Amino acid sequence: MKPRQAPDPIVLVQEFFHQADSFVIEVDVTGSAVVVTRNDDAAERHAADSPAALAALYARLFAELMERHGGAHEFYTLYNERPKAMDIAAELARLQRRRGQAATLPPRDQSRWHAMRDAAHAAITAADLSSPELVALAKRYYIDLSADGLRNSFTYVIDIDRADACDEPLALGSSKIGGPAHLPADIQWPTDAEYYLYAQLSVAEIKPLDVHDMLPATGTLYYFITEQSRGRLLYSRADATNLRVVRRPATMALPSYMRFLAETEHRLSFRPNWYFDQGTDTYAVPAMINAVPAALRAHLDAIAGNAHGEVCHSKAGDRLFGGEPPDWQSEGDFLREPLLAQFRAFDGNLFVAVDPNDLRAGYTADAQCTYRGT
Repeated sequence: MKPRQAPDPIVLVQEFFHQADSFVIEVDVTGSAVVVTRNDDAAERHAADSPAALAALYARLFAELMERHGGAHEFYTLYNERPKAMDIAAELARLQRRRGQAATLPPRDQSRWHAMRDAAHAAITAADLSSPELVALAKRYYIDLSADGLRNSFTYVIDIDRADACDEPLALGSSKIGGPAHLPADIQWPTDAEYYLYAQLSVAEIKPLDVHDMLPATGTLYYFITEQSRGRLLYSRADATNLRVVRRPATMALPSYMRFLAETEHRLSFRPNWYFDQGTDTYAVPAMINAVPAALRAHLDAIAGNAHGEVCHSKAGDRLFGGEPPDWQSEGDFLREPLLAQFRAFDGNLFVAVDPNDLRAGYTADAQCTYRGT
């Protein structure tokens, strides 16, 4: 009889920093213990005898650590935030939900991306990258334009193009910016805050370009924002025949500078593209693409499916997927999940990030919606 495989241990991890020191708190749910580790590898292990005792133990150790070092305002996390005590029950429920969800989903099919990446790597390897222009550009932007640097930073992205404001209503389920939402009967306009529809994305229009297999097979994604750029992502599997036009509730305030979202619609279209994801300077992206040999650029356009040959400005532009977001305030990492969508807005960008398996399953409650700008 084949022995049963032991389940993976459940460990919740929290990492934060204090001046030159760093700390990691591991809540070992399986082993019923809390381990606190400093950057000098000095670890303290504290045992508990029940789930309730484990949660209480963690809360006490977290509070003591904060107090001992001047309070939470003296710390920061990987996402440039002040550390907060975890809700152990909620974190455990989310982890267990994601594990169960992943077990029901087929493996992601990234074969198209793997073939694209391998072809791009081969093209870069064969190219002549010794031009003085490339050498000068590398020094100017502190980037790596060697073959290794370009191979490691080659990134596929879906560019989003916005049309001018529409005079006629768009077809139900169309991808668009602003205006009313096309919702199924089981989804209402969110009213826990004064939301505007920022973007509506038709999965059917995007899925053929989804080489990383991050999207569900069908349906519509709805991205709502408030005046303060607080965001919320919703999803419906309903097809276009089961959608209806839902306008923003008239009882919600409508400042003049937000009327463009409530009263106009801009049709969106999508096209595949690529860029080299290096550095945080948004101007480096088109400069790098324009500086590589014309033959290499044309080859990479063909590999990525960029039939129009337009230079990608995706570091700060409208896009789906791709590499790291622009870091306007030099904050470092601020997204906990992979980037789904990025939109130019106001004086910066709106970001939507979500776990790939959550997205494929149509679960959006844990999506991170945020804004960063100058």
